[in-house]
Amino acid sequence: MPTIPTFTNPEDFVNGQIYVMLCNDYQKMLGWFIKWFCKGNYCHAAIIRKPGFVCTQNGMYQEVPISNYLKNYEGLKFWTINNLTPGEFLAINSAISDDLQKPWYRRLYNYPGLIAQGFPWLKKWFSMPGQDICSQRVSEYLRLLPRLTIVVPEHPSPSDLDAIFIQNPNLFTCAGNWWQD
Repeated sequence: MPTIPTFTNPEDFVNGQIYVMLCNDYQKMLGWFIKWFCKGNYCHAAIIRKPGFVCTQNGMYQEVPISNYLKNYEGLKFWTINNLTPGEFLAINSAISDDLQKPWYRRLYNYPGLIAQGFPWLKKWFSMPGQDICSQRVSEYLRLLPRLTIVVPEHPSPSDLDAIFIQNPNLFTCAGNWWQD
């Protein structure tokens, strides 16, 4: 039986929690291409570590106001990590802070890596060294927690992350959805 989505206001999220944000861009060509290519509903993944802001790997990894995503062409879905401890929050938050402090050229989007997502034989070598695509960066943070390493792969697509979260309700909870009519 399908579940009925719960709607939430992401500007009301609380401190001390990590939220994974999945985006379903309804209008932009790159978003459509990613969803088509990955055979899924989501084209972008980002992470929220404090209310009102999202750490996102667009052209460059940065922390921006979440209002940048609260647009009528975006459908958003939010996930939390169950039983997140203060130590786990600190580990992920520190890694995010470290990444945000890197020089601009180390925060660039990995466009070759995006292309390689659709060709498994390319994933290992067709990529910009040290650069990530959005869902790889989110995966990297989640994999800092040993209890998540067994279910979260290194190179998921945004839709892969959604499927993993759905399949592991003991580890992840959907915090809600957002879209504007």
